[in-house]
Amino acid sequence: MTVRILVIFAAAAIAASCANGPATPTGPSASATASQSSASIQESLLLTKICAPDEPHCTVKTSSAGPIPVDSDIEYFGPLLVDRTTSRIVVTTPGGDKATGNCSLSYRTFEGTCVLTDGTGALAGLHANVKVFESKPDVFTWEGRYHFVR
Repeated sequence: MTVRILVIFAAAAIAASCANGPATPTGPSASATASQSSASIQESLLLTKICAPDEPHCTVKTSSAGPIPVDSDIEYFGPLLVDRTTSRIVVTTPGGDKATGNCSLSYRTFEGTCVLTDGTGALAGLHANVKVFESKPDVFTWEGRYHFVR
């Protein structure tokens, strides 16, 4: 029992002496700091896409900000419900890079959100959160923020 108390006291004393340790991170805390900084600063994402009527497919027509270029394909996998869709999506760039996520869109307001949570190739580690709205019939805008976690 006395040995256990001494071990606990020694561990507490060592932890207290390290609380105000060196200003330069070393050991395990350095890797934690590096992983926290691996997420880049949030940047703007803005694109428009044209969707085929009654088809689960859209094509990016303009891309003024963000990592998803013109002529990228966006496939929706449903379900396509009466009032809205909540769907898994796959974005495929002309170069074959992919991003995956989910979208939800109201058929009453033609507004919703999409969240991209990962990708492959140049889109690996992509995280995006965008508002979706219909700007013209069958033309939808994605506007929001993105960053990469690598």
